[in-house]
Amino acid sequence: MITISTRLLGVMRMNPIRDKEREEYVERTINRKIAFQGKLLKLEVLEVRTRGEKISTREIVRHPGAVAILILRDSPRGEEVLLVEQYRKAIESFTLEVPAGKLDIKDGRKEDPLDCAVREIKEETGLEVTPSQLEYLGKIYTTPGFTDEIIHIFRLKVNSQAEVNPIDLQEISLAKWIPLSELKEMILKGIVNDAKTLAALLYHLLSSEEG
Repeated sequence: MITISTRLLGVMRMNPIRDKEREEYVERTINRKIAFQGKLLKLEVLEVRTRGEKISTREIVRHPGAVAILILRDSPRGEEVLLVEQYRKAIESFTLEVPAGKLDIKDGRKEDPLDCAVREIKEETGLEVTPSQLEYLGKIYTTPGFTDEIIHIFRLKVNSQAEVNPIDLQEISLAKWIPLSELKEMILKGIVNDAKTLAALLYHLLSSEEG
């Protein structure tokens, strides 16, 4: 089970009157069909009833979910973040991003995000960690306009002598420690533009301010 810090929950309490007003914007599914079923993704085409009783179509990509891990260490250069380089076919380009991976599904059951995070850290960095070393920061919906994918974000702090040796050399071409101050510049220059990496860093900075 994932334990979420109460300071990060940020639960919004809705006004009952406002909730009633919002109700008319809720889309009701009246029909669905599977247009594509792959190893990872499923595409559903939904017929929905929208505001004003209009009928519309929604194409929804179903995704099992994933994890992303912000790994940090202290060094003479200040706090550093571990990023890995991967070639992403969808954009025909290399990205620098935090270690991450999808939840496996076995016997119809999704892998626990915490177990997935431990596994992905081992595969992409060679670091062996225990679940108790990981801190859950929160989750993001990657693109709620067309997919239900959720990425669970964790933080891991390791000692300055931690050795990084990726096991998954089929996908990971580089693993590199980058000073946090340098990473901020790389983001502003568009060198690092992976969404989950930006979200993980934001969670880290905001939680550090509070704590």
